[in-house]
Amino acid sequence: MAPTSALLPDREYARTRFYNEGDKPLGAFYGLVVSPLSTPDWFIHLSTGRLLGRQDYDAEDVAVMRMLVPHLLTALHVAERLAAADLRTAAAGNALDQLEAGLILVDAAAKILFANRIAATILARNDGLGVDRDGICAGGHRATWRCAV
Repeated sequence: MAPTSALLPDREYARTRFYNEGDKPLGAFYGLVVSPLSTPDWFIHLSTGRLLGRQDYDAEDVAVMRMLVPHLLTALHVAERLAAADLRTAAAGNALDQLEAGLILVDAAAKILFANRIAATILARNDGLGVDRDGICAGGHRATWRCAV
């Protein structure tokens, strides 16, 4: 991780394609670049830029970026794990939709957490089993309570 001026002299950087096609149209000149992660699936490149006429990044700026990078990587790894969990959840939901029976998952308060395709059709009919502001409901309070048990 280094300021762009540590990589190339300013005059030379001003002649690069990167500067002329990337930074210059944005009105930026100095930058701070870090590539904290490179795998077969991901290449993470983080760069910041300062407007033309501003001072270059100094050692304190580099230190702040060094402190920030591990947290950004943690956030990326968490996002990757959440995306994988979402895929597994979607696959499980699709499998439950293939059942030949209605399936409704509720919490202790009878709020619907999941209803498969057949259950959703039954609930939409509102014929003995339905949904109100509190969650799943049956013909009466006692029947609703028994659904949640």
